[in-house]
Amino acid sequence: CRPAGSALPLLPRTIRPAAGKAAWHGVCIAMAMTGPDLIDRQLGLHADALRLRSQRLDIIASNIANAATPGFKARDLDFRSALDAAARGIGSEDALRYRVPVQVSLDGNTVELATEQTAFTENALEYRATLSFLSGRIETMMAALKGGE
Repeated sequence: CRPAGSALPLLPRTIRPAAGKAAWHGVCIAMAMTGPDLIDRQLGLHADALRLRSQRLDIIASNIANAATPGFKARDLDFRSALDAAARGIGSEDALRYRVPVQVSLDGNTVELATEQTAFTENALEYRATLSFLSGRIETMMAALKGGE
């Protein structure tokens, strides 16, 4: 399926329109728009939020893994400033900060296990919520592309 004079590639038979349907339909329109731009417009910052929440989970997991490492400094990702940076299209390196402990251990380690576990659990729940939202958006886009079949 493609309009006359189009430079778009011919779609495989599995996603061509059924007999009697217009040759220029939702799937073709979606392909005519630049793929990443279409996806970015539909998902908004939620895709960036999911990536940042995943990155924060990794950082907190590293803190927990190094709870007994002398001199280890706990870090965290300031999610709000990282998401703001992503919205402006700039890097989020400045959003990575050292966590200020309530009480520093004698060996210089700043990991407070209870704080890290709480932060990990909260972030995991937020990750799951963001993932659920994105799944719903993707299902909606897929239904629109299939034409409600």
